[in-house]
Amino acid sequence: AILFISGMCMGAGVLMGMHYGAKDYDVLERQISSTMIGGLMFSVLLSAVCVFLTPWMLRLIRTQEEVLPIATGYLRIIFCGLIFTFIYNFYASTLRALGDSRSPLYFLMISAALNVAGDLFFVVVLGWGSNGCAFSTVLSEALCCLLCGLYIKKKVKILCLGRKWRVFDRRLFYKTVQFGWVSAMQQATVQLGKIGIQAIVNTMGISVMAAFAVVNRIDDFAYTPEQNIAHAMTALLAQNKGAGKKERIREGFRCGLWIEMIYALFICVVCFVFARPLMKLFVTDEEVISLGVIYLHAIAAMYFLPAATNGIQGYFRGMGDLRVTLI
Repeated sequence: AILFISGMCMGAGVLMGMHYGAKDYDVLERQISSTMIGGLMFSVLLSAVCVFLTPWMLRLIRTQEEVLPIATGYLRIIFCGLIFTFIYNFYASTLRALGDSRSPLYFLMISAALNVAGDLFFVVVLGWGSNGCAFSTVLSEALCCLLCGLYIKKKVKILCLGRKWRVFDRRLFYKTVQFGWVSAMQQATVQLGKIGIQAIVNTMGISVMAAFAVVNRIDDFAYTPEQNIAHAMTALLAQNKGAGKKERIREGFRCGLWIEMIYALFICVVCFVFARPLMKLFVTDEEVISLGVIYLHAIAAMYFLPAATNGIQGYFRGMGDLRVTLI
């Protein structure tokens, strides 16, 4: 659900970047307001459906009965916060489309730090367990949305639309859905593989499930910057396509791939060398820690593959050819 929202915002960001690069500001403003209104309605609807279907979805992936109540509570809290997920992704995609790729990264770093701190506080100090992790995630996203909104109000005048926020252009929104749908399906397709693995892991005992959950938490933090580098590439390339600057498109692609690979090397070293301390941030059970360390060592070097993939996908998204990334 979260990646579906992210994919929709990504598709909208491509269109915004093209309008901005072409200096078509009237269409850009209508694109922004239409995406916000349509996205808010969609995220509220999606949140309600997911909350209602949570037990059914967990049984579909063969979640063990003894952990079903815990998993249900966790997911329902996460699903209730989908509106904050949309608002952050909308702000981030819009800022990147306008040429500001640094601010979304800074806000993402702040959100990640708040999330980790919240996990430690709500789980270790207050003892809220998995519900504490979920509440920490939603709270960090909500605070990130607030910071983004305050920053935009003070620094990004083009997004201070006033009454124009109420404008909803059906034609533009339909085009956004066309772009966003392909991007969202590409994101969802990746998750189908993870869901298949999760279904297998859920048959292997509590310790394996716990180790898998913790490593996925670490992996999310490790992998997210690779995605956001690609998102920045998409915005840059979409702007230059709109402006007709082919040489800057080529240079942006080369630079983006280099940044992806440098980050992949960094996170590979971190996950391999500090695997045990990273696991100990979340759990104390030695069996779970040992299983998690094996997993982290196995996937550490693999971060070069999604780095290359994200960079290439960033290029095709920026060119508006989202079918290639889906295929």
